[in-house]
Amino acid sequence: MNGSGVKEMAAIVTGSTKGIGRAIADALLQAGGRVVVSARDEAEVAAAGKELERGHPKRVLARRCDVRREDEVRALFAETDRAFGGLDILVNNAGVGFFKNLEEMSLQDWNSVIETNLTGVFLCSREAIPRMRKRGGGYIINISSLAGKNAFHSATAMMLAVPIVNLPTLGVVAKWLGPRPALVYLVMIVAFTTLLGTVAGLLV
Repeated sequence: MNGSGVKEMAAIVTGSTKGIGRAIADALLQAGGRVVVSARDEAEVAAAGKELERGHPKRVLARRCDVRREDEVRALFAETDRAFGGLDILVNNAGVGFFKNLEEMSLQDWNSVIETNLTGVFLCSREAIPRMRKRGGGYIINISSLAGKNAFHSATAMMLAVPIVNLPTLGVVAKWLGPRPALVYLVMIVAFTTLLGTVAGLLV
């Protein structure tokens, strides 16, 4: 996939009101794509959508979505169908990071990481696959982290979730897509400057 190939493609970028997700959404729009901006905070989604819409009229759909919720994920994809007629690109970017030792984590902390970073990828990819089949192909891009390879004690849940997220990227999702042309990418982030790096427990 290159810049010119993105023109007129419809994309969903989860966790795209700031940081990496916002940069990805902006890049897709600059390349001529149509983008659904989504995240859990409704006010942030509305603000990001308004800002992006100013530079790219009629090419932005801003909708709140908690990727942990099956009903909200289904609604997000249904609205994408209505607005853009289908889906070509899914960027699974939404993620949670709690920088705590294992003994410091509550069950709520643990569930938040696993449900967002792992279940969210499953729910969104499951909705994307039949839509991409219908269009003859597509792209699924999972934003991951080197935390799954380079262990550090203060990110236990992230380190356990990351390798599982990487597995479908390496083959399982591609098999689900069957014989039609499709590409599944994994992007592993080394380090980045966003609020996730300074505030524990922030949803990106």
